[in-house]
Amino acid sequence: MMLVFDTYHAVGNDPALRLTSWLAARTLERVAGARLLAGTDAVRARLDHALCETEGAWVTGVVLLAHGTGDGDAVLGADREPALDRTNVARLACRWAHAIACAAGAKLAPLAATLGCACFVGYSQNLQVASVDPITLSAEVRRLLAELGTAASVALHDGVRGELELMRRVSAIADAIARRDATHGDVPFMMRVLGQQLVDDMVVVGTEVTRT
Repeated sequence: MMLVFDTYHAVGNDPALRLTSWLAARTLERVAGARLLAGTDAVRARLDHALCETEGAWVTGVVLLAHGTGDGDAVLGADREPALDRTNVARLACRWAHAIACAAGAKLAPLAATLGCACFVGYSQNLQVASVDPITLSAEVRRLLAELGTAASVALHDGVRGELELMRRVSAIADAIARRDATHGDVPFMMRVLGQQLVDDMVVVGTEVTRT
């Protein structure tokens, strides 16, 4: 089963986390049986507990929707403290992970792979998520944004481990967004930037990863 780690909580009203929380909800809609760890519960202690040997046997993969550190060595929890870093990333051994968190693909993903993570999808650069607000979008553009932000997670849950196939699936949606903008002109510029980032900056590493 999938665990969704959503670090948004209303106290800070962080625009970047507001979008990733919206993507968390869309992920739960697309994956039956996925479980949610959210808000003030989305911290290191609760993540460790959810992934421990006794409690976490049901977890096959984790979607991390959070801030990352500037140097890419950790995913931050709702308390802005490291929730996943070099000291506990081994808990992803034999599991997959998708981190929509700035620069988590730079250092954390390769480390996770060396410690047995089956497939870690992260991004090498800071992501432009703070400038995209789904509430302001038309229904069709909102649908495309939901597909863009959930495609990799759903594919990983379905067993896809090919680097090129994961990129292809996200790229197809980014292309659909570009076509929509060309014909209707209603896609925000930063949404198009985000779509390209999720392809160009994607990092896919792990013990089960193929290059197909």
